[in-house]
Amino acid sequence: MNDLQTKELQEIESIDFIGNEQEKERFKITDQAKLNWAFRKLAVLDEKEKSVEEIAAQEMERIKEWKESELAPVRDKRESLESLVQEYHSLALKYDPTAKTLKTPHGRCKSITRKPTPIAADKYKLLEHVKTAGATEFVKVKEEVKWSDYKKLLNVVTVGGKETVIDENGQEVAGVTIQPETTTYKIDLG
Repeated sequence: MNDLQTKELQEIESIDFIGNEQEKERFKITDQAKLNWAFRKLAVLDEKEKSVEEIAAQEMERIKEWKESELAPVRDKRESLESLVQEYHSLALKYDPTAKTLKTPHGRCKSITRKPTPIAADKYKLLEHVKTAGATEFVKVKEEVKWSDYKKLLNVVTVGGKETVIDENGQEVAGVTIQPETTTYKIDLG
């Protein structure tokens, strides 16, 4: 801001726009000169607002960068410790499959294991299989498989050392892949 704009701001401070109890009269625009005066003041206020917004944006960016630099090592250490907890829990599960939750006074780690499940990978091959298998009640009008219903009839079995998806008739299902068994861990502190 230049000196002229600073003087304009100071002048605004001394004007009563609302009217106070003693004077009972507030500032009013009554002619072109006062209108021009008001426009000058509005322009200065716009400049002041832009200046404040710029400074605030710079400070917020600086604070955001500081925050990220402070949190990066914290997050790295957290990830490392959580990885160690999960590794330990995985080992505990290997020796004792019932050790689903590990507890201490300061927290717990809970494991969730999902069984392998079929996933529709090729809808055309799957549709052809369902039709061939005679399970047409699982075919939608649009010639699509009602996957959410049909997959309930499927099983994942091991044939010749390889996991395979079979239907209720024991036939291998084409167009389906297997999402492998996964174990996730949830750590709660407190």
